[in-house]
Order: sequence, then structure tokens, then C-alpha cells
Amino acid sequence: MLRPLLSSASRCALSLALVAGGFAGCGAQARSRSSSPSARSAEAQHQQARAQAPNGPSGARSLSARVVGHLPAPIQDPATAPAAPDRVLLSGGLSAADTSLTTVLEAGPNGTRMLGSLPSALHDAAAARLGGAVYFIGGGNGGTSSATIRQVSPAVGTSPAGRLPVAASDVSAAALDGTIYVVGGYDGARPLSTVVAWRPGAPARVVARLPEPLRYPAVAAAAGRIVVAGGTNGSVATRAVYAFDPASSAVRRIATLPAPLAHAAAGALEDTVYVLGGRGASQGTQRSSILSVDPRTGRVAKAGALPAGLSDLGAAGLPGRILAVGGRDATGRVHDEILDLSPR
Repeated sequence: MLRPLLSSASRCALSLALVAGGFAGCGAQARSRSSSPSARSAEAQHQQARAQAPNGPSGARSLSARVVGHLPAPIQDPATAPAAPDRVLLSGGLSAADTSLTTVLEAGPNGTRMLGSLPSALHDAAAARLGGAVYFIGGGNGGTSSATIRQVSPAVGTSPAGRLPVAASDVSAAALDGTIYVVGGYDGARPLSTVVAWRPGAPARVVARLPEPLRYPAVAAAAGRIVVAGGTNGSVATRAVYAFDPASSAVRRIATLPAPLAHAAAGALEDTVYVLGGRGASQGTQRSSILSVDPRTGRVAKAGALPAGLSDLGAAGLPGRILAVGGRDATGRVHDEILDLSPR
């Protein structure tokens, strides 16, 4: 259950809580991939399709990043969802010592407050807001994965709300039209290619499959689609950007990233998805780039930069801005910054 709200005097106690938890192992590192003839052919067809796409303005704007606060302790890979117009809810994740966390806290430009804890320490989970509720999905710790979907509420604590078809960590999720879509992941033995749809009161079900299994993709919803950017199968990162259309259950490749990318975050503003940071084939290749993706045209463009190259951030789109938190840089240092990413 979630513990009662803490006052600002409990900031030190929260720092201690953020370094508690069990042993956590992260996913396998990705290595570079050479292009096969079939991959080069598919890429050529994709570039031709992009050349034939409409050339009108995409509506995407560059984002300006600024530090607006600090967390009580560094964190990476928290499950992140909107909590209020200017705040995000962070659940679980990894500490600077790579241990799984139970903490649930709210963060924004006006500071942070601890809301309580999960029943067990988990990382590599996803979170999404549906209606007035935030849901914590999957996750793993010490080689085991969870299938539980939990509602996280400061008022009543955490409670089971559903289950995934299989236990999975390394998942990403986004909500669209009353449904949460859980993308990819890892079941403890193999990466997953599934797109799972779930809504409260109904069983979770597989509604589509990606062309390739993916762990750690950047996922957000915009323009009536779920955008899936980058990711890794555990050893190979991808440049592919896919769009899932819930109306038709179709998944199609719409774009190509400038370089292979995994462990990035994503957030949406209006009809544009922004892909934040991430890294390439291995730790030490973190990027500071912010990329915009137009789900309608497949246009990918540079849209700003983070203050430093970071992977494994938490991020969520809010009205008029994206808030991003934490992450790991190329030296291995885990960060505690709260970043406001707003249109210039």
C-alpha cells in the first residue's frame, strides 16, 4: 500500500528509500548491426515512400530544455505517467546503484513529494494514465518478471487491476481512446513482438504484432496512433519507427531514425511524438538529441537537445510541455534533474 504523504522535511528519508530494493539486472547490451541486402532493399523502399509523402508543414516545433528541479536522489528507468497538468508520477525504477526501487513519488517544477511504495521493488516497467487513474504495468527484478497491472493512487494505495497475457519487463506503454497499449518487452527468455490492449474491467489481449521483437522502445500516442521508435532485441538496436493504428490493428513502418536507438524516452505534444535521448549499441553511447516524429507523414526532424546525453529517462507529455526525469549518462552517472521541455 502507499504510505501517507510526506512533508518536505522527509526529503532525506526519501533519498534513503531510493537506494533501497533488491538486486536488479538490466537488459543485454546492443551491438551494431550490418545491413543485409533485404534490409537495404526495405530501406530504399522506405526512403522512396518518404520522398513521395506530402511536403507540407508537419506542425512540429523544437523544444527548449531547462532544469526546473531535482529529485531527492538519482533515478533511472522509472515508470512515468502524467499526474497533474505540471507534474508526473514516478513508480519503481533503478537507483544509482542499479537496485530496483519500490518508491512512488510525484515530481514537477514546484518540487517532489513521496506518495508511498509499491508492494515489491520493480524496474523496466511501464506506466500510463487512463481517465483519472495511473496504471503501473509489468516490470522485473532479479531475473523475474511481473504480469500484474496495478492502479497507483495516492488516496487508496496500489491495487491489482489486471494482468498481461505473459509476465514481461522492458515494456513501454501509451494510452489512446480509453485503452492502454503495451508494446514489446521481455518475458525472461525472449523479447516480445506483441502489442497488448487493456482497459479496466476487461482482459488484456494481443491485438497486433510488430515486424520484429523489441525491448526498450520509445512509445507515445499522437494523431490517433501509437508510435514505436527504436528499441533493441537484446543485442541489436534498430532505427525503425512504427505506427500502430487501433482502428485497423495495422502496424506499419513510417520512418527511419538517424541512427540505431534504444533506451530512449518519448512524449507527445498535440499531434507530434518527441523521442528523447537514448543510446546506441552499448552503454557509453548516450545521445542528447530530441527528435520529432509526425505519425501522419513519417517525417523525422531534429527538435532540440537535452542538457546532456542521457538514456533510461522517465518522460510524460503534459499540456504544453514534456517533463523528463533522471537517466544515465555516457560516464555511467545516474541523474536527478527534472527537465521541462517546452516549445520554443
